[in-house]
Amino acid sequence: MTAPTHLSLGTLAYLAGCAFIDRQPEVGELAMVGVGSLLPDVDTPRSLLGKLLSPFSRRIERRFGHRTITHSFVGLLLVAALALPLVPRLGIGPWAALLIGTFAHMLGDMCTKQGIQFYWPMAVWGVFPMKEPYRLATGSRMEGAVLALSLLANLAVGPVATAGTSRTLHYLNRSAYGAIDDYYELGPGHRTYLHLEGVFAGSERRITGRFPVVSGLTQASLLVEFDSGLAVVGVSGDSQVKAQRMWLETGERVVRPETVLQMDGRLLRELAPLQQREHRLFGRLRYFGEVDLRTPPWEFSPVQVSGGELVLEYATFADLQRLHLLDVAIAGSALLVAEVVEIEERYVPFSLAAASGVLLMLEFEVGADTDVLVTPGQRVQKGQLLATNSVKLRRASLLEAELESERELQVQANAVLDGELALLADRLAAKQGEIRRLQRIATAYREHADLGFDATEVERQIEAVELDAAGLEQAILELRATDDARQIEHEQRVARLRAEVADVRAEASLRAATSGRIVMIQRETGRRVLFGLSRSQTGSSRRRP
Repeated sequence: MTAPTHLSLGTLAYLAGCAFIDRQPEVGELAMVGVGSLLPDVDTPRSLLGKLLSPFSRRIERRFGHRTITHSFVGLLLVAALALPLVPRLGIGPWAALLIGTFAHMLGDMCTKQGIQFYWPMAVWGVFPMKEPYRLATGSRMEGAVLALSLLANLAVGPVATAGTSRTLHYLNRSAYGAIDDYYELGPGHRTYLHLEGVFAGSERRITGRFPVVSGLTQASLLVEFDSGLAVVGVSGDSQVKAQRMWLETGERVVRPETVLQMDGRLLRELAPLQQREHRLFGRLRYFGEVDLRTPPWEFSPVQVSGGELVLEYATFADLQRLHLLDVAIAGSALLVAEVVEIEERYVPFSLAAASGVLLMLEFEVGADTDVLVTPGQRVQKGQLLATNSVKLRRASLLEAELESERELQVQANAVLDGELALLADRLAAKQGEIRRLQRIATAYREHADLGFDATEVERQIEAVELDAAGLEQAILELRATDDARQIEHEQRVARLRAEVADVRAEASLRAATSGRIVMIQRETGRRVLFGLSRSQTGSSRRRP
């Protein structure tokens, strides 16, 4: 066979294999198939590859002959072994593609008049079919017909291999489940569009067209964007559009990076730069004010209100604008921004600008005995008391009384100590005076010993008095050591009480962090009081005393 026929048959074998295993063809692998489709003819200088490697081809032909070793099972094993170093660098796909092209070449030449020595070194020629009139002559009109048919087959099998057998069957069948399966297989990495024929649930209104798919919801439904908004499309019971026929189309390859934004003290209007990006918003946001949202039952609601929170699911900034939510102030929680970015596009993560200084949120977490001292609309000065808790204030008063009692006890203890120390000091001074008196007598007795005076008894009296004085000195030292320990314990108790008083008073009262006007007070009995304070300075804060 000629080189074009080998190339066409090798490509057909590769594409058919990809279609059979439902694998996407790759350009690099197609190139390896082409190399493999020409490789066995390296044994003759008359072939395309043989002309490029003429000296090598001539030696092989002289040594082995044409369609022998390079067209045999042994030759296929040699190609597989020599190409193994490609696997760690390129993967197994190009290696397998090379073998597919080589084997397809052998099968093609087996269908020619001459055949091949597939079982080389055995001198047996392999042919198919067995009868010679039915085999091809190289370069004949019959080979031209085979080439034409293989090219047509490539044109037919190529799209099936590219799309995948399952996707092709889904396209031909156009069932909802097939389109949904295709989305879960390909949707996350591509822009996807749904070609749809269906009806709105609860009505006979038909809808037909091509619509962007936002996300998969279940194994029986997709979230699809229509001109009027989002709707659930599928065959499940909660589908808002019942699909009759649909199939999936894939577009550009994309990635979907995600960013988390802290929305404390922000207005939803600050998300305006997202208008320039393809995005979806997710999160549960606590908010100020009254929000009344009503969504038609035939539409998917990307923004809902639940338990004092805005629930965003696949929402966009355009949805917030359409629902008049741009001036809603968020009291807390985080917002997830999921964007869609094309592969070649340079991506810069979205971030909020510096706080505009419009709103300050103050959260006061107390019990049910909270006394709010301000009203919405009232102007307050920095440091002004906004709310108190009477129970905690009484607790602080009791702690202060305990602190004062501790101080009084310390004063009394100090007075008693001073009296005891004074008494011991007087007794010690008396003993020391008696010791000096006895020492003078003992000295006089020793000086007039010749007259019969004996100082021994006086010296024994001195020793007894000195022993009493030493006991008094030890008692004074022990009393002072005991007082030092008591003083440390007192200081620790005072410090603990002071800290507890400060903590309880901080918990019992909330003061304005800046001057401004009270926008709103949102109270949940037994949990918290939430203040919104408009101010002119930059920055925002949140306080949990």
